[in-house]
Amino acid sequence: MDGLIFICWLIFSGLVYIPIGALLILRSHKKSIRNRSPLLVSIAHWSNFLESALLLLSLYFYFSHSTQDRNFDTFYQVIVIIVHYSYFIAYMLRCYRVYFIFNLENQVDEEDSFFNKNIHRAGQKWLIKVFLVLLWPVFLIAILRILISGADEYFPPSYYEGQSHVTEVSEGIYLFILFLEELGFIFAVFKLRNVNDDFKMTVEVTSVCVLWVLTGMFSIFPQNWVWRIEVVIRNHLIMGISSIYPLVKSLTPESFDEVITLEMLQSLEVVLQSEITLDAFEKAIKNSNVKSFNGFEILQLWLKCENYKFKETQELKQEILGHAKHVRIHSKDPDKIQADAFNILNQYFFPVFRHSEEYRVILHNVAKQQIYMTRIMQTSLGGSQIEVLVPPIH
Repeated sequence: MDGLIFICWLIFSGLVYIPIGALLILRSHKKSIRNRSPLLVSIAHWSNFLESALLLLSLYFYFSHSTQDRNFDTFYQVIVIIVHYSYFIAYMLRCYRVYFIFNLENQVDEEDSFFNKNIHRAGQKWLIKVFLVLLWPVFLIAILRILISGADEYFPPSYYEGQSHVTEVSEGIYLFILFLEELGFIFAVFKLRNVNDDFKMTVEVTSVCVLWVLTGMFSIFPQNWVWRIEVVIRNHLIMGISSIYPLVKSLTPESFDEVITLEMLQSLEVVLQSEITLDAFEKAIKNSNVKSFNGFEILQLWLKCENYKFKETQELKQEILGHAKHVRIHSKDPDKIQADAFNILNQYFFPVFRHSEEYRVILHNVAKQQIYMTRIMQTSLGGSQIEVLVPPIH
């Protein structure tokens, strides 16, 4: 295999990674990036690029049969160690942040919650401090590798193959550290398995964890260069998941998803205007009969009258009149029929909805969503310190 292939690969990677990394910084105020902790996203992206570049450089040296001296090899390994663990630690902290924000553990009362007392632990400043604290031992190891003669016998080996100074002890330590990395990602996937969020951050970091663990399995191949190519491909896939996807989302108009608030659930008029709450209301009263009125039939009549406002056909009008007569509403005017149907729903069936399981579920979900949004805003770059009061759900 010609070593120049990997130089071309390296140049092409740079033409992709560098503009994307710049755009991630420039568009860090956008919701799809801001919610993901922009600093950690950028650290992971640039570490991904540098590790991929170093691996491609080593593949070029290997296939071009170029032997580097020990000083270059030592410097190369120092950079590899720092870059790789910057990459790893950034994703571990992102997994922690997603879990810390979105794991409510069935607790929706924020007044005295653990998160509320420790909100700083999901903020970017605190996470960067932790990142630096976790990285300083890596710098120490890198410095010791330079200063102490023979240290390369105990620290992770070079990416180059066939060098006599790579010992079994060094290989053993390297594989043990690789195992600890995979163990960390497996633990992260386990903790995130029941965490749901509307921003797909859980899916993103879980996908990264799975790719990282799967790649580690290829380290058993006797030819080390095969595994290095696998790692570069893994890094490119991770770049697509963690950099390109949120960037593409940031370039599209920000969606204004339907937001349900606690106040909306207190009014039938508002409940009937939302697809989510209307569906819950319909399920709650489907089999309810009050004062000889059937809730489902009255609601269907109201919906027909609502449709008539946008499609005034004689056929639909006759259908409304026939339906109204069936439920003992004797007006001949669709507007009056709709008003009577609404009054019946409001007087007899809205209280049924308010005491139903559907209402309890949607109230619980609304409360959780408000907490999520508050947490995201409080811990993201540029987020304001807002406060949302959510009543406890019993």
